[in-house]
Amino acid sequence: MLETMQAVNEILAREKMDARYESTRVRISTHATKKPEQLLEFLHKARTLHGWVCFQSAVVSFPLSELPGDVGLPLSGELADGNKSMHFLPDGAGGWTLTDIIETDDGDDMLTDEVVYLGGDRAPGALRYRRFWRRTADGGYAPHAVRFIGFEEVE
Repeated sequence: MLETMQAVNEILAREKMDARYESTRVRISTHATKKPEQLLEFLHKARTLHGWVCFQSAVVSFPLSELPGDVGLPLSGELADGNKSMHFLPDGAGGWTLTDIIETDDGDDMLTDEVVYLGGDRAPGALRYRRFWRRTADGGYAPHAVRFIGFEEVE
């Protein structure tokens, strides 16, 4: 994998493109919850993390001192804590699917790069993500996962 990563980075440098790929190991797990109180309890405990949550009536950026009241149920969100992130989305059946993405020594080998997306007027800055690319059967790489890693101030 190291040779592939070096070759890709050389091509990107020659073409004057900014992306840089690194080798990493990633573990991804998913679980579900049907109970809004479980998700709200988790969000209350996670309020010191960086991220965002879309509620029925508001989009809220973290960290924050208390969860807002009167905004309805959480719909989706992304929270980051160092080498791990948690994303959640509605599952279409009244619950949520939660996905944990952790960069760890016991994960699967992947290439990674970082991208930055402009945040809207509710975001404290641009949104930073790490993309993970998995090797395909034909020797190439395909996008496999992405995790929120925090906010970045826009200059």
